Amino acid sequence: MKKQLQFMLLVVLVTALVLTVAGCQDGASFTIEGKWKNTGSYTFGQAQSGSIVSFDGTNCNVFSPRDTYAFYRDGADYKLECTSLLFSQNVTFTVKVVDQDHMQIYYGSNCLEMTRVN
Repeated sequence: MKKQLQFMLLVVLVTALVLTVAGCQDGASFTIEGKWKNTGSYTFGQAQSGSIVSFDGTNCNVFSPRDTYAFYRDGADYKLECTSLLFSQNVTFTVKVVDQDHMQIYYGSNCLEMTRVN
């Protein structure tokens, strides 16, 4: 009985460890702040191929030169909501985190391939 209890406790601890490690690798600690280069062929607004897009925690230049944005987790993905000061329009993107230095920003089926610039 005591061995079974020890084994069950070990299984629970290993499972918790695996879930914790998996959570750290799926973008749980991802931050969008910083400068990103559009390395793909699709362009949108200010995010032309080869251009730099910056996120400072409040403003970005995805849609127009001085957008405000909200970046948040939505299930397995992230959402990026940009509000254009220039056009008074909101645009919502789905963001797939590839790793800490690469993300894909989707507008429908179109995808901005972004690489972090150090």
